[in-house]
Amino acid sequence: MACVLLFFAVRGETDLRKFFPTIGKIPPMNPAIQDHLSRLPVLRYFPFESGKYDVSTPGLFHLQVETETPEKRLFQIDQSYPLYLQNKAHCRQENINKYYLEQDLDTACQRLVNQTIVDHLCRAYPQWFQFEQQSLNCSLSGDQLKLSAKFELQEHPLYLNLFDALASQLQEDLAIWQLQGDRDSLVALHVCAPNFWAPAEKIGKTFAEVHQHVPGMAAQRGNYLPMLKGLIQKPAFCRFIWDLNTSSRLNHHPLAPVDILPENWPLPPFSLAAPELYVRVERQLLCGLPACQAVLFAIRTYLYPVQALDLAGLQGLASALQSMPPALLEYKNLADSREAIQSWLKQLIAQKRATFA
Repeated sequence: MACVLLFFAVRGETDLRKFFPTIGKIPPMNPAIQDHLSRLPVLRYFPFESGKYDVSTPGLFHLQVETETPEKRLFQIDQSYPLYLQNKAHCRQENINKYYLEQDLDTACQRLVNQTIVDHLCRAYPQWFQFEQQSLNCSLSGDQLKLSAKFELQEHPLYLNLFDALASQLQEDLAIWQLQGDRDSLVALHVCAPNFWAPAEKIGKTFAEVHQHVPGMAAQRGNYLPMLKGLIQKPAFCRFIWDLNTSSRLNHHPLAPVDILPENWPLPPFSLAAPELYVRVERQLLCGLPACQAVLFAIRTYLYPVQALDLAGLQGLASALQSMPPALLEYKNLADSREAIQSWLKQLIAQKRATFA
């Protein structure tokens, strides 16, 4: 839901509550901070405009990380920040151990990851993050994180450790891959916006095991170690993947929260009678940490309402959806709905063309 707000803002929509009634339930931020957030540029990521969905290659490109250029930052903060923090707060209230797991993460690696996050936040967003006298001041959340001389979080009533606290300041979800000899492992996951997968099913597994059921990745699974070693030695790589959802909800953990009936948790099927559909785009950024043979993996989720896409976006989406092979359609739960979605996209494209005729 978060980036949908930005999407409508770009197109001049102001009454967002007619699209998202729950917006009124979000606690108000400090007006000065909210005003500052509203001035941040809106980033637009439409990988589906290529008209093709292809998972046969990693799709990675080198990213020269900068703190001044929004598109080149490790972490991206925008005016939808309160919605992401609300989602993470809900996950913590439910059971943070469902969303945050570690397995065999050594102390030195965790410290380097934490230092990398703190350093980038303070350089990219000095107006909101300042590290002074062994304390990280986080103006957006109101947190003050006091650290020990070993760069560890001092006892805190909310957060389990510093990595947990830092992940809770970001709109991104985080993961850490670590390599020991020729054995790789997913040693940490802090994921509050999973897209139909559970962190407990992935923690401690290799790259091949994590991607075992992803169609089109057989070649990568069989020869991924050289790629992973290359990622570790480089500053940063980025890629985009996308999916279609019938809900603007961020959290799609397979298990329903305890306060929601299991039968009410799955997404509703797409309906031509009352169409609601969102393109869910993930900006996946991989930051190499050669000092500890690890990769920091940041996942930022963006949601774009299909009905608000421009003509190029609709045409690209229709072509990309048509290009999906049957195995991928099954994997993304789109096999039964593709025909109906394509019919709706044709209607939207015709409407857009008529508007400009």
